[in-house]
Amino acid sequence: MKKTAAAVLFLLLGFLTAVYAETNVSGTLEKNEIWSAKNSPYIISGSVIIGKKTIVNVQPGTVIKFKKDGKITVQGVFNCKGLPENPVRLLPEDGEAFYEGIVYEGKYKSIIEFSVLIRGKISVEGGSLIFSNNYVLNATGITLSHFAKSVIKDSYFFNNTYGVYAEGQKMSFTITGNTFNKNRFAVYLQRFDDSKLLIEKNNFSASTVNVTNYSALNTDCKNNFWDYTEDAKIQKFLYDKRNNPKVGEINFKPFAQQKFAAWMPPAQFQSLVKYYLSLKRPDEELPRVTIAAGASGFMPLTPDTLKEESNFGLGLNAEFQLSLNGVFRLGVAGRAVSIESEKEMYRYKLDMTDLLVNVYWYMGYRKDMFLMPYLRLGNGVALVSTMYKFNEATSVKINEIDYTAEAAAGAEFILFKMFSIRADAGYNYTLTQNGKNISYPFLNITGGIVFDVPLFLSE
Repeated sequence: MKKTAAAVLFLLLGFLTAVYAETNVSGTLEKNEIWSAKNSPYIISGSVIIGKKTIVNVQPGTVIKFKKDGKITVQGVFNCKGLPENPVRLLPEDGEAFYEGIVYEGKYKSIIEFSVLIRGKISVEGGSLIFSNNYVLNATGITLSHFAKSVIKDSYFFNNTYGVYAEGQKMSFTITGNTFNKNRFAVYLQRFDDSKLLIEKNNFSASTVNVTNYSALNTDCKNNFWDYTEDAKIQKFLYDKRNNPKVGEINFKPFAQQKFAAWMPPAQFQSLVKYYLSLKRPDEELPRVTIAAGASGFMPLTPDTLKEESNFGLGLNAEFQLSLNGVFRLGVAGRAVSIESEKEMYRYKLDMTDLLVNVYWYMGYRKDMFLMPYLRLGNGVALVSTMYKFNEATSVKINEIDYTAEAAAGAEFILFKMFSIRADAGYNYTLTQNGKNISYPFLNITGGIVFDVPLFLSE
């Protein structure tokens, strides 16, 4: 039994090592690389430079987390290619801060597709980028500067400062097939020359300003859907010569009478967005789940008949725990323990399988604590199986389902913010149907893995 418990803990440690990878990226990358979900998350801090002869390909499901000062400057090629069911994720490392994001400077063409961008910025400064089938949420947006060449298509921009911000000269870009919803500035233009641009077949809805023309030149934005079919209402959400005589006009006619069947984020994208919108403030706790397994030992005190059979038993335990606010937690635990003894006239075996609902109180809890004492109360049911074997031909076995309750005190140690080691000692009392109630002190030792909720967003 001891060997089995040790094997369980060993497997948990192995699983932790295999699943929870983390790759820190810094400095200048001079060799071609493939970034994978297996080695996620990739942590970007400070300035990371992708050299002029370097190609970095980011595979589906990869998580890239930017610290507040994190920035990737691309002089070579940086491709993010997710899948509809498994996007690449570009996220703030702390879940809250805006970050510099990705800056394309090189002369080569890069691609970002089927990705989710949260809180960040994509800048094209003289480089070339195809940006398609992406979800941009609560971000600074996409910035185009001098000499930028870009195709921005089939993407969804929601609640951003800018959807697309273009400022400079000798730019060439296409914005088509996108949906701009509830942005501050959906498309903002400040051109210094007659740069080549095409803005068509987009859906604009509920932004503070749908298109801003802060240029002296007129801008064509024909064949878009503006959420209204009356000129006056459409113009209300445009900024051009009608608002400021020093800038050019936005030509928005003819316009679409109905929404275009534009690309919409798949269910996996939507789930990520719903999760992000439900995040609490940084000073509050996120829900967490712990899945743990380990070993148990117990010493029967009553009834006397059981105490006389054996003074010690071993078993295994497993647990699922949900933390809602850190201080109080709920859990469901299972434990299987056994006692065997052999007397002169017979052999005896007791098996007890408990299923308990537990409430935890972590005393003096703080968010940054790694060693936390707690109290636990639990109650549930126990399957009690008793067997006497008198000889090879004669045996008596009794199975019954009984009520059980227990109280315990222990401590939990959190390692690397993702691995839990817990030890607790307590007392269990089980009411049996024959009146010979079973009571015993016990000791549990478990190891577990801690996930953020929902599970698919964990590392």
